[in-house]
Amino acid sequence: MQKENHLLRMRRSGWFDIMMLFLAFALVLGVLGLVGVISYHNAMGRVTADMTEYEITHSLSALARARSTYLTAAAVCLGVAAVGLLCLRFISPLVQADPRRQMAMRRTMRALESGLSARYKAESSRAIAAHLLAMPEYQEAGTVFCFVGTDREIDTRPILED
Repeated sequence: MQKENHLLRMRRSGWFDIMMLFLAFALVLGVLGLVGVISYHNAMGRVTADMTEYEITHSLSALARARSTYLTAAAVCLGVAAVGLLCLRFISPLVQADPRRQMAMRRTMRALESGLSARYKAESSRAIAAHLLAMPEYQEAGTVFCFVGTDREIDTRPILED
């Protein structure tokens, strides 16, 4: 069995997209911060000795005034993305489930399920439906999502028909 490419495995994770979003935010915020730094230095080059601090502050653009905020936010986003990507690369494989174990667990659960009598399944389905239909949260809900049970699952028809 060939070892899976780490980048490919990371890209399959929904978290990878979130980390890329953090990197994009970091890039945008970093560019805004750098534009603010350039604007600040240009404005400071035009300061004369007779200008008051109030005049100096108000001669700065919004980006120049917020430059440190943008750069700090960019650093935070970059840090979050870096930590997240490192976790995806090194920690995620350690906690990832073994597919063979998952299949064995599914076979065990199906074997247990097939041992249940039809009468027990029908009684359980009725009890689950009655319990759900009696719940105040269900009765007050404007919309309820429900699946259509298969032969192996509970019978959800009473819930769907309500």
